[in-house]
Amino acid sequence: MARKQSSETARLVQIALAIVFIGWLASNMPARSAVPFVVLVVAAAAAGLGARAYMNDRWTKRAQLLVAAHAQDLAVRRSQLLGRKSYGVVDAKPWTREVDRFLNTVVAPVLGDISSKREGLHALVNRVADGVTLNTAFHPAMHPSDYERFVAGLLTSLGWAANVSGKTGDQGVDVLANKGRVRLVVQCKLFSGSVGNAAVQEAISGRAWASATHCIVVSNAKFTRSAEYLAAKAGVLLLHHDQLTNLDALLGAETATA
Repeated sequence: MARKQSSETARLVQIALAIVFIGWLASNMPARSAVPFVVLVVAAAAAGLGARAYMNDRWTKRAQLLVAAHAQDLAVRRSQLLGRKSYGVVDAKPWTREVDRFLNTVVAPVLGDISSKREGLHALVNRVADGVTLNTAFHPAMHPSDYERFVAGLLTSLGWAANVSGKTGDQGVDVLANKGRVRLVVQCKLFSGSVGNAAVQEAISGRAWASATHCIVVSNAKFTRSAEYLAAKAGVLLLHHDQLTNLDALLGAETATA
């Protein structure tokens, strides 16, 4: 914020000095030459301001498109990271760090230096995430078995033949789902903290037990870096339940039905 105010002050000083200089030049010119000179300077300044406004507007639109392309994922991440401290106080630091990571890895490589616009970009990300409606049927206080039925219901609504397993000796498989050539094992984790390696290992075991083609872990919570690393190595998808709408796209043409 201090750097932004400093750059704005410097810009105002530059403008003031330019006005003084132009006034001095005009006062030392013959009257016949001074008027056209001032008109020319004003026209040039107006053109420069117009070009700058156009560039700023173009930059803003590109930023809006970049953020909008990740609206669903941003909304999910915010719901996962905006936890609460004691006494109901919201801890926004994890979400703020996540927004910075998003800006640095997604926005900055496309738009260049964003240091002077970071505050506005944070506000844009929050507005876009606000505009996404996440699944309202979910409640963090629901029972884990209800969460399994909730996930199975979401898959069914998306065209999957999905059923809660609930069998003894099923290697912890929570939901079995079929669509096209895909046989899918789903591990459901209703957590208040982070989901770790154990969930990924259970999904891998369940895939082998059910002779499934794919396996995923679905949760309301975030995943640890270790779980993300293991999942990437083992071909396990880690999803928030609101990301199930993208499941067919993530799995590709194999889910196509005749």
